[in-house]
Amino acid sequence: MTFVCEEMSEDDYKKYDIAFYGSRFGGGGNRIWVRDAEADVYFRYATREIGGESRNATYLFFWEGSLYQVVLFESYKDDEKGKRVESGLRGCTRVEKNGEKLSFLPETNPGELMLNYLKEARNTYQNWMAGQIGKPAVALVFDF
Repeated sequence: MTFVCEEMSEDDYKKYDIAFYGSRFGGGGNRIWVRDAEADVYFRYATREIGGESRNATYLFFWEGSLYQVVLFESYKDDEKGKRVESGLRGCTRVEKNGEKLSFLPETNPGELMLNYLKEARNTYQNWMAGQIGKPAVALVFDF
């Protein structure tokens, strides 16, 4: 299994945010760019400030049959607890592959396959992210 993790630029992040929420709320037709469309699991992440709070927003793409399943989840630092907290899945939708462009399809509920991928990927992904603080944008591939 191949995992690709890549940091998003600010412009990329805005495009993803618009595309994802446009899809969730019936915007439809939004298209986004995925550089490694053949990856089994593809992470794109960004850190943003919300009310002075740093949050990691992550888009997770993975294959489910001939479609990518897309998940957005966020984590943030809880100063009272002194650690990062997962705020849970923000939503889930599916996309149809079309070359290197992906079009959002109607939103679906997270499936068992997605949850299995998350279980496999979470520790490796979070451990890798923990080492990226202050580093330049990178792309990294995990093979399982």
